Amino acid sequence: MKVAAIAKRTGVNPKEGVSKYGSDAHFADPKNKKYPLNTAERARAAWSYINMPKNAAKYSSGDLATVKGRIRAACKRFGITTASQFLITSEYSVPLNGEPPAEVMYMPAGQATIHPSVNGEPRQISVTVTERTADVLQAELDQLLVGNVRPYIDFDHKGGAAAAIPKRFTWKEDQGVMLELDWTGAGKTAVGGRDYSYFSPTFILNESGDPAGLPKSGAIGALTNNPAFRDIKRISANQTGDGSAANNGDSTMTEAEEAALRTELETVRAELDELKKEDSQDELEVLRAENKALRDAAETQRVEAVNREAELLIQGAIDAGKLPPKNETVKAGLRKWFMSDPESVKAHIEAMVPNAAFKTVVTVTGAHKDVGRAPAVKDTSLLNLDTGRTCKAAVLEYQATHAGVTWEKAWQICAARQPELFAGANS
Repeated sequence: MKVAAIAKRTGVNPKEGVSKYGSDAHFADPKNKKYPLNTAERARAAWSYINMPKNAAKYSSGDLATVKGRIRAACKRFGITTASQFLITSEYSVPLNGEPPAEVMYMPAGQATIHPSVNGEPRQISVTVTERTADVLQAELDQLLVGNVRPYIDFDHKGGAAAAIPKRFTWKEDQGVMLELDWTGAGKTAVGGRDYSYFSPTFILNESGDPAGLPKSGAIGALTNNPAFRDIKRISANQTGDGSAANNGDSTMTEAEEAALRTELETVRAELDELKKEDSQDELEVLRAENKALRDAAETQRVEAVNREAELLIQGAIDAGKLPPKNETVKAGLRKWFMSDPESVKAHIEAMVPNAAFKTVVTVTGAHKDVGRAPAVKDTSLLNLDTGRTCKAAVLEYQATHAGVTWEKAWQICAARQPELFAGANS
């Protein structure tokens, strides 16, 4: 059903509403910018004001129904009651037969009369269950599932352990409102062992007999062995509670109000879908970050291990007299070479011939600091090594620390710095 646009009111300046409440106030009367609904306080105030005769008289009957429907839907989203409501625990004979079913009947289709006790006084309420009931309950369940406290099915309406987790409400034309369940280990055992035979739902019912939602926290049903009736076609109540909000207006929804409520339900569902997508994306980003951190840590450990191995190899070559102990350029070149091709460096050092000039023996007894010390030797002794490989290592090291320098230019610079080393080599 299409809801007609609300008529513009005489003597009302919509800009004043925007200035006072903001452009994102989500007005129940968007044409005249009246009755903002973007907070619980404003929704509660809107319901109170629209039910005042002097305010209701400013609208046609159709426009009033539309405005009330939008306010009622907003109040519902914020958990605000717009009519007297009761907590109903209804019990049905559900044939579990020792096997946890994928779904159970939550409410049978049609109309039935229940007799709850409200404030100690017996009441008779006619309950009507239609396809709209499934929509209302599913919208409530969507909000509960993304909340901090998950909804669940317990045992005997006593709280405590969960027998199952609710997944989704659906409507079956020939049966009624069905509830899909994800059974816990305890629930499977209880049903499979035939410890429990019946299912009992818990829901909110308004005074007009329309199921209005689910408890805001705790169980929305239970496994039990003591159903009030064993006729699946009947609804009975054995536990009730009284809502705290007063009924400030007519609790029977018109077609226009129902249409407005359905629109709000679709909006809520769309918003919840977006939240779920955002949550999934956030979780994916967290996993990606964690994986990257693990990969970075593994790479750091690998590099550290390779560097330690290179240092041990180089120090061994120095101790064996194969490398000059103070030539940092040569050592740096060998480290870089080792990082990319460790086996070639090992083979290169293994093939090097020890040079006695690289070993210094000190036997000073106090006569003179040079007593027992081998005479100083210039680095020209490097010509006794595999000169080409050593020069290559030096050039690679220079290129690594000077981006963009060509091989020829790096060779010339290194040769100028270490002419003795590069004297017998060609680029």
